[in-house]
Amino acid sequence: MNQTMYRILVVDDECSVCQALVMGFASHEFTVDVASNGRSAIQLACPGKYDVLIADLGLPDMNGMEVIERIKERHPEIIPIVITAHSTEESYRQARQNGVTQFLEKPFTLKAIKTAVREALAQRYPVPDRVSARAD
Repeated sequence: MNQTMYRILVVDDECSVCQALVMGFASHEFTVDVASNGRSAIQLACPGKYDVLIADLGLPDMNGMEVIERIKERHPEIIPIVITAHSTEESYRQARQNGVTQFLEKPFTLKAIKTAVREALAQRYPVPDRVSARAD
């Protein structure tokens, strides 16, 4: 059986968050790469390489929203998820404008981030309707 491997890019300067996500998604279904700043994330994000981008808004070198914008310019199909300890109405608005459908406030649970990733993957890879997928 051919199992799909989903790739996740996490950009967060908190090592503990990155480690928790790498361990939490450790399975045959997911591969997780991490970047501790925006520049590294932008360099890693080659078109087609990642399915989901999990980005913190508070990065040491640039705003996480800028990272999302720059990655989506080159990689428009990637589904971004925002994680942040400091959310504002403006950050929510800006996130929505950049195609962010999942916005999680820190501290979040592993269950919450896994649910957000599953929803992001369902958005990127919709399952065809079973009725319409049947052969005539």
